[in-house]
Amino acid sequence: MSVEDRLRCLDRRLAGLEGQRELLSQRLQLLAAAAEQAILDPRSGDFADGAARVRAIAEKAGSHHFRALAAWATAICLFQRGAWDDLFIEASTAHELGWTTSMPAALAALAALHRDDEPRAEPYIQRVAARHPGTANGGRACWAWVRSLQLRRAGHDQEALEQLVTGESLAGDGRYDGIYSPRVQAARLAVSLGDQQTLQQILAWSHNRGDLHPGVRAHCQGLASRDPARLAQAAGIYQAAGQKPQLAEAAEDLGLLLAQRGDQATARPHMTQAIRLYQDLGASWDLHRARARFRAHGLSTHPYMTRRRPATGWHSLTRTETRIAHLVAQGQSNPQIARGLYVSRRTVETHVSHILTKLGVRSRVDIVRLAHAASENH
Repeated sequence: MSVEDRLRCLDRRLAGLEGQRELLSQRLQLLAAAAEQAILDPRSGDFADGAARVRAIAEKAGSHHFRALAAWATAICLFQRGAWDDLFIEASTAHELGWTTSMPAALAALAALHRDDEPRAEPYIQRVAARHPGTANGGRACWAWVRSLQLRRAGHDQEALEQLVTGESLAGDGRYDGIYSPRVQAARLAVSLGDQQTLQQILAWSHNRGDLHPGVRAHCQGLASRDPARLAQAAGIYQAAGQKPQLAEAAEDLGLLLAQRGDQATARPHMTQAIRLYQDLGASWDLHRARARFRAHGLSTHPYMTRRRPATGWHSLTRTETRIAHLVAQGQSNPQIARGLYVSRRTVETHVSHILTKLGVRSRVDIVRLAHAASENH
């Protein structure tokens, strides 16, 4: 049965349980199953809706387990959408609520490392490492992803590849390719190392998975065959799915391939897209790495310098904090903001606390006043 068929079946079962409070636990279990199935579906918007449904019902039921499940699901969505500031909070919430898998912490660690922020990454890395000896719940796979990126950052590409390709398999089964693809990361490393044998092995593993994320399949094929059309196809799939980190990497790979062929004019828009996406993610490590790769093939990148954000005042707010401040000014409550942004109430509460601290004020009334003043001065 396909992912779509399983989701439709679950939706029918959920509809049959609507309004039956005595069957609430069963309904929550089915929602959990629907959320897990949606991981396989590249339509991240649908998955975000599923996470919001889990959270809303779990809060009514007062269940720590299902609130943790909602935090886990939301963390995955936030990683895909590139909302990494929110991701850090949701990953911590999942941990505090006792969620047992490594996934939220691993994604938070990866985001922090891509941002070249090792101090922020460290507590999440420790959580992943604590679970890595066991194979249950993806602990070993998550550790391999994090460790591989650490090695790449240190310039040890061969060791990084060995973390992802272990014997006759990849670090993690095909379910994970819709989240953070060890398949694509291994293929990119194999290409950079000129390791054709490993690259062909990755393609063979991909061929045998009918449920593989279509963007991942096209991305690996494009890297292996040096085919711009395949890489463009992957980029289009990632963009349609709202998967910002994957789109940035596909745009970078496409631009670099075209530059290597001497077609700098065609390569430039893809390079620009990748650079801007990495900027939007705050992925400074990727930004410096990509610029160096493009410069080596005759494509200079503008510095795109951004002003250093002040420590206090309205301009110290991040993009997410600014958005939440304006929603507060519109009279929305924390639960309303949380529903609209597909995050937990705890995440919004944390952002509001940061806003109050940065603005040096004590109440939401002060936020309203300063938000209106900022709008008038814009």
